[in-house]
Amino acid sequence: MAGQRFEYSNPKLQRIVAVVSELATAGMKPNIAIIIPALRKLLPASDIINQQAQRFNAIKEFLQVSIDDHKKNFDSENINDFIDAFLAEVKVLQFAVARLNYF
Repeated sequence: MAGQRFEYSNPKLQRIVAVVSELATAGMKPNIAIIIPALRKLLPASDIINQQAQRFNAIKEFLQVSIDDHKKNFDSENINDFIDAFLAEVKVLQFAVARLNYF
């Protein structure tokens, strides 16, 4: 996905695998505090919700490093992986929106 391979012994890979495993085993019960974060402090199950939010943030941070690197080195003539393809599509859409706004 991100054009990068990790050894099984890599701590970053082990951490993200553990987080994804925790998310899969913990499950996600429907809760209004997911939609309205301000309620997390009031509801008794907020610890569970906060733990889930921390797990999602860990995944986001892991991916954000790769996304930022791809943005920095992006070459629309050399698409290597999913992130490059996504960035290329975003640029096409931005161009289309700019043209629409011009008229």
